[in-house]
Amino acid sequence: RVLMEAPVSQAAEHQDPNKMTPKERKDWFDSEKGRLWLEKEMKQVVPLTEVRQQMAAIVKAITQVLEVWPDKLERGKGWSAEQLNEAQDVVDEVRILLVKAMQETADDDGE
Repeated sequence: RVLMEAPVSQAAEHQDPNKMTPKERKDWFDSEKGRLWLEKEMKQVVPLTEVRQQMAAIVKAITQVLEVWPDKLERGKGWSAEQLNEAQDVVDEVRILLVKAMQETADDDGE
């Protein structure tokens, strides 16, 4: 049972560009371009290339730490070969997860 219906403005009904006249569609797309430009300037929207660069830098930093971690455990903590093998297995798992996450992100981007 509906107690109260939310009012729908005419503008809200016209948000579908396929239902607009050519002039309305042009005005709508122009306003969307302006909105996106403003959001980009205000750092509310980040270009995909910038996101990819930042993600690559993060993954590279994590990978570099993971590369040397078993060596540090061996030298600094005196871990045994068995312990180091377990640590290396964890490092390998994390690497695989990072690769899968990056691939899923690329797939989501339509790559």
